[in-house]
Amino acid sequence: MKQNEEYTIPVGGMSLGEHKLNYLVKGSFFDAFEYSDIVDCNVKLDVTIVKESSMLVIDFSQSGDLKLSCDRCSYDLGILVNSENRLIVKYGGTDNELNDDVVVIKDPKGKFDLSQYIYEYICLQIPQKRVHIEGECNSQMIDKLNELNGVKKDSSAIDPRWEALKNIN
Repeated sequence: MKQNEEYTIPVGGMSLGEHKLNYLVKGSFFDAFEYSDIVDCNVKLDVTIVKESSMLVIDFSQSGDLKLSCDRCSYDLGILVNSENRLIVKYGGTDNELNDDVVVIKDPKGKFDLSQYIYEYICLQIPQKRVHIEGECNSQMIDKLNELNGVKKDSSAIDPRWEALKNIN
């Protein structure tokens, strides 16, 4: 992933206290990430940074919509996202990620790129099963899938194997 200057904050140039940033994350943001499933998006991102002498506390609040491919019919599927996340950035000897929410950076006078964290926090909102509500999938694709699976369109016809089971006493 290449660094995106728009989402890079100058840690050394910030004064102590609270700072607010607002972004509008569009689909082109995800082009920088390999294997991203997001086709397009329109996410409003509010970032609040509290700079202290030994660390940064960064609160992310995102809301908007994502466009993905449906797992069933492969057509566009809209998903609403709305979440809040917190990242703690401490100053220390070496760059290190202690856990999902705590990062250590060695240069408190340098820059810190938020891109990877924005990407991860938005992706965490994607459900594991991404399908349209029943009946909203592309009907032509569903018909073709049923045809390829050997499902007949006439649902009133009963499989003869099941019909034979009715006669068992």
